[in-house]
Amino acid sequence: MGFSLVALALLTLTAGSWFFYTLTIQVNNNVQILQYNFTIVNVTPTSLVFKLTIYNSSNGMSLTFEKAVPLSEPAPFPYNGSAFGVSNVSYVGSAGNYTIYRGVFGLNGLKVPVTLYFRDGILMNYTGSYEGVKVDAQLQALQVVPTKASGPEPGALIIVLVMVAAIAIGAAVLIKIGKI
Repeated sequence: MGFSLVALALLTLTAGSWFFYTLTIQVNNNVQILQYNFTIVNVTPTSLVFKLTIYNSSNGMSLTFEKAVPLSEPAPFPYNGSAFGVSNVSYVGSAGNYTIYRGVFGLNGLKVPVTLYFRDGILMNYTGSYEGVKVDAQLQALQVVPTKASGPEPGALIIVLVMVAAIAIGAAVLIKIGKI
């Protein structure tokens, strides 16, 4: 995969971050590749707004839309047990740094059982096969926008400087008149 897994350990969902997946669907000898690009627009403590662009490399068609979802159920955003194209997701367990889920990928009425692997809440991949249909989704790249460090506001610094100057002037005056 073309990204550093170390970045995942520090990951928090932030506006401007994006996740790029490829979904390969093979039906007998026919292969279709879809590309999913999720871009986070806004995050609140309870919800997530993202833009999703789906590109079908077989026919050159693309679809873009924006969606708001609760963080408790972020489907189709690939986060914390949720994934695009997958329903009936249930927790299986953990293996090393991965959290494993099982679900069902739906395709034209056919239900393909898939296994999903998440690391630090982010979907790394899912795969499954059933009756000649193979499904494989892989995280290809991600860009995490770091959270901004919150520091004091400039106005707060001015107030502190004025107070320090007033105390220093007051101390100098008291020393000069002999009170200290």
